[in-house]
Amino acid sequence: MPGSEVRYARMPSVDSNYKDEDFDPTSPFPCDSHAAPVPSHSEPNAQQTTLRRYWPTLVGLTFFCASLVLFYRSLHVSETQCAERLSAYSPAIQAVEYNDVVFNGSLRHPSEFRGSPTPELDAAWDRISGLRPLRLSEDDLAKIGKESTPSLAKYHEEDGGGYFATIEIAHHMHCLNMLRKATYWDYYAPLDDSYQKDPDFHRVHLDHCIELLRQSLMCTADVGLITFNWVGNHRTPWPDFSTQHRCRNFDKIVDWNQAHSVLIYGPSLTRTEGVVDLPEPGP
Repeated sequence: MPGSEVRYARMPSVDSNYKDEDFDPTSPFPCDSHAAPVPSHSEPNAQQTTLRRYWPTLVGLTFFCASLVLFYRSLHVSETQCAERLSAYSPAIQAVEYNDVVFNGSLRHPSEFRGSPTPELDAAWDRISGLRPLRLSEDDLAKIGKESTPSLAKYHEEDGGGYFATIEIAHHMHCLNMLRKATYWDYYAPLDDSYQKDPDFHRVHLDHCIELLRQSLMCTADVGLITFNWVGNHRTPWPDFSTQHRCRNFDKIVDWNQAHSVLIYGPSLTRTEGVVDLPEPGP
């Protein structure tokens, strides 16, 4: 328009690297290749940067601490866990506790379990050898490596069912008591019906007890140490049988057996239906 001042806007400078051949007129956005870069998301803040930097360390420390806890627990097992690892399965394992005991092995040490026969002495032996029977379940039977055969003794269903069993220490004590009585045979023979009826079988019974006690002692194989002392009027050192041991608390086991025993006497202790007798005792 006449009289009007024409003003021109400054054109943006062309990228010095731009070449004509870079221009593509067919592109919907022919200038995109040289457009200003679009800013990305905002940079992570300081807290995010720190977390990313130390995340591998935190994970490693977590696994390390967990490993320490598991290692500590493996070293500090309970007495019951220790007994389970060192014994065949038995529900009585839960009663096992350990005590430090020093045996009194002197020749004339007085004890309620030694000496000439008396009613009190017999009562003491009956207490530790006359433990009542227990009831085993199908699961218990499988855990001790037994199968439910037709000859296995069971309780009648009206008495609660299950399998008839005793803990083995009861039989070991019974055998030891048998051997004790054999050393005072003049006193006990007239009182023993089994000897009066079948003395030959009684001898077999004693030999059976000796053999089972041998197996049990060799199985546990006590490696405690016996020292020796010189004693006047003796040509060789005398053994000191007062030795230290780590023992299972026998009274606790007896108490557990008493609490879990089955009180069945007389007519109730009979064959259940379907029993098939073995031809003779033993496996």
